[in-house]
Amino acid sequence: MGTNTRIPVLTETDFRDLDEEARTAILSVADAVSAAAGHPAGDARRAAVRANVGSSWKQGHRVPLDLVNAGFDAACI
Repeated sequence: MGTNTRIPVLTETDFRDLDEEARTAILSVADAVSAAAGHPAGDARRAAVRANVGSSWKQGHRVPLDLVNAGFDAACI
């Protein structure tokens, strides 16, 4: 019954190691989702959104809609 799949976490080091295009894509989606969810700048929930979007990116989900879905998954917890 239990398949134990682990979602890869995008660490701060992983994020810094990404190319500029990837970092920009992740940050733009995370900022847009956080703003839409009403999370002000500096709110810890923004970091959770960015981490989830980054994890989705790390899994290979690069389509903007997939990244937005990952962001809202984290924003709406």
